[in-house]
Amino acid sequence: MHVPAIFGRLRRLRRSSLTFMVVPSSNGPVRSFSVSLPAVCACAGLAAGLIIALGATYARLCATAVAAYRARLHNEALVESLTRDNLELRTVAEEQNDRLELISHKVRALEEKLVALDNLGTEIRAIISGKSGKALNQVPSRGVSRTSPGRAAGLPAPATRGGGVAEASDGHMMSADELSMSLDDLLRRAASVSAEFAELKGQAVSYRRRLDSTPDLWPVRGRISSGFGRRIHPITRRMHFHSGVDIVVRSGTPVHATAKGKVSYAGWRSGYGWCIELEHGYGVSTLYAHLSRFTVRCGDKVDKGQVIAYSGSSGTSTGPHVHYEVRRYDAPVNPWNYMH
Repeated sequence: MHVPAIFGRLRRLRRSSLTFMVVPSSNGPVRSFSVSLPAVCACAGLAAGLIIALGATYARLCATAVAAYRARLHNEALVESLTRDNLELRTVAEEQNDRLELISHKVRALEEKLVALDNLGTEIRAIISGKSGKALNQVPSRGVSRTSPGRAAGLPAPATRGGGVAEASDGHMMSADELSMSLDDLLRRAASVSAEFAELKGQAVSYRRRLDSTPDLWPVRGRISSGFGRRIHPITRRMHFHSGVDIVVRSGTPVHATAKGKVSYAGWRSGYGWCIELEHGYGVSTLYAHLSRFTVRCGDKVDKGQVIAYSGSSGTSTGPHVHYEVRRYDAPVNPWNYMH
């Protein structure tokens, strides 16, 4: 088709129009109106565009609603999961708190045992050194004080990394179960050491009593005029066995017990004059002769260093002195070995 013919046809269409007639249902007049064809086309295009725009908007709204619904479902699932996880974590936390509380009790029990060991070690050292100045049956019993248990009874403190207690020797963090098992083992060891210390204390008490019952003092301080063994008697001038030592002192000098014991005899004995005999146990006894007067009676218990009499010159004597004997199972031994 030729171009001029096309343009001519378009001009005819632009000048054409559409007529609309309105026929009423009653006997009213028929109305009609004409609308140019381009206007009709424009209105149709506008309506089509509006419909398309409304459809696109509705599609976007539907997509947004679907996305919101999916997001709500996802959030509800996430909240449910978080709630479930929170409950599990709370349960785990409560179990951990229970375990930590149990471990705390074990730590306190271990601390008390270590403090008891520390006190027991102190008591044993005091018993062995004999510096407490108290009778052995008055040595303090094992008690728990709030002193530091870090070095109980001289034991080295346990090594930790950075001051913590939740690391194993190889450096990895110990779980609560591992820590509890470790504490159980420490408690068993502490109980074993405690039993050993209790036995050691009994042995130390026995040893201390034996030491206190062993003569190791001078009854009086003075010049030894006659030693232990065979000698010429100063009065009879005959050779005989001297069963003790003679210590020259002034009359009235205090005479001290050379060991803890009990007065088994206090009175007059031929040759010895006024004398006292002490039983110290373990087969050991001592005798103090030529005394002037006593401060104890038969049956009295005496402590080491206690004044039991005063020196004199009673019995077979050439002057004021103290005759001192040490006997083991009734056999005289050299007192010099017990005079320090």
